[in-house]
Amino acid sequence: MRVLFSALILTVASNCFSEQNWQFSGFGSIGVGKVNRENFQFGEADDNWDFDNDTRLGVQLQGNLTEQLSFTTQVSSSGLALGGNESYTPQVQWLFLSYQASPNLQLRLGRVRSSHYIYSGTRDVGYSYPWARPPIDVYAYLLQPLGNIDGGDLLYTLDLSDELELDLQLFAGEVEGEIRDVTVDASPTYGTSLTLRSLNWLLRYSFHVEHTNISSESLKEVESYYKDFTALTGDPIFEAIGSSLSAAGTNYQYHAIGGQWDIEQWGVIAEKYWILSPDSGFANDSDGWYLSLLYHFEKLTPYGVLSAYDNTLNKSTLPLIDEALANYPVPPFTTVLEGTRDSIQSFKAKERSITLGIRYDFMPNTCIKFEAQRFNFLAGSTGQGFPLNDERAPPDSATLFTVVMDVVF
Repeated sequence: MRVLFSALILTVASNCFSEQNWQFSGFGSIGVGKVNRENFQFGEADDNWDFDNDTRLGVQLQGNLTEQLSFTTQVSSSGLALGGNESYTPQVQWLFLSYQASPNLQLRLGRVRSSHYIYSGTRDVGYSYPWARPPIDVYAYLLQPLGNIDGGDLLYTLDLSDELELDLQLFAGEVEGEIRDVTVDASPTYGTSLTLRSLNWLLRYSFHVEHTNISSESLKEVESYYKDFTALTGDPIFEAIGSSLSAAGTNYQYHAIGGQWDIEQWGVIAEKYWILSPDSGFANDSDGWYLSLLYHFEKLTPYGVLSAYDNTLNKSTLPLIDEALANYPVPPFTTVLEGTRDSIQSFKAKERSITLGIRYDFMPNTCIKFEAQRFNFLAGSTGQGFPLNDERAPPDSATLFTVVMDVVF
């Protein structure tokens, strides 16, 4: 992929023939947030007022190289650090060449945003959506480091009538990212998205297949223990447990549906996603949805959101661990098995939430939002939040308060 990026840069350098062909734009958000629970964190927000969770800055450069060929790049910096980078580390989000083969057909090559959801392409642009952030029960923290695809896509628009069109996207490439201590490398990834749109509504479906390698430096040593246990006891149960701690070339399917409808002053937005994983090995089952209702009143837009999120890792492995503990109730078996169980259960998340907020467009291209999101945690989990003090009993609910100002320029 470095060869591809180098070729893109050389192509741009050789075609920069006029400053008039280039457009510079940008976006930014400055947000402050707080959780109403001590020693508890959501993203970068904890029980102290903090700017990192929703503060970001991005710039974009776009230029025409020829009548049909253009170049786009976007770099952004965010306080929300979920993919192994430090807060506010600049990241290249877009870097692609675009070829307009016809008025309805476009080809892109390079780095683009994934097409999972309605707001995937503008997730960092706070001004583009009504909320403080896209609802995290769909735009989950766990999946955000995997938001870019290095490869290419085809975009085709079919005009069905004067007021109705169908957008088709086909893409292929690779995805790489880090989630906590887990490195994910999906090569290849491919899929499609379909968007049917009219003047005041749209319906959307996306489908991704990712041929995935998953590994963790901290779990590699644990995997070696299970190999030793298998050799020592001859019991295949240890091999089965150890093989569930990584994935090599495993296919995961990502599905998402969504819709948006505006009628007079009212608006409705809804999305749902679900991940289909193998029945054995490193299996992560995840799904989420939200339903949002908005009302536009001059410069004010009050809104509400109902949402839910469920994530379970390796649920078929837990019965194997219980069986192994019953058969080998002595150290070092118990130490390794119980540690593995705790690691797997730390990925379990089940939450339901309700959000109330208001957006105020007080200046052109600038708005401010006030939001409160109440989470209820289920099944003994803490949802997408996590305690900062293991000695305390985890909360069964929490509220995240946010004030954020968004601008585009």
